Amino acid sequence: MKANKSIYKMHIRFIIFVNENYLEKKIENKKIIVKILRSLPRAWEPKATAIEEGKKLKTLVKIN
Repeated sequence: MKANKSIYKMHIRFIIFVNENYLEKKIENKKIIVKILRSLPRAWEPKATAIEEGKKLKTLVKIN
């Protein structure tokens, strides 16, 4: 992800990609969130790690 892109725009692009490539396969929100966290710029690494280690992935909700 480029540093000047918003997380929301990146999330929308990711969801479109997932929907186009996995039409028959349902992907869990947790997997989507982990992939998004891993794609963030290096500046976000401490926050992404804290979210992953805090096991708060179940409480995060996918933006529609």
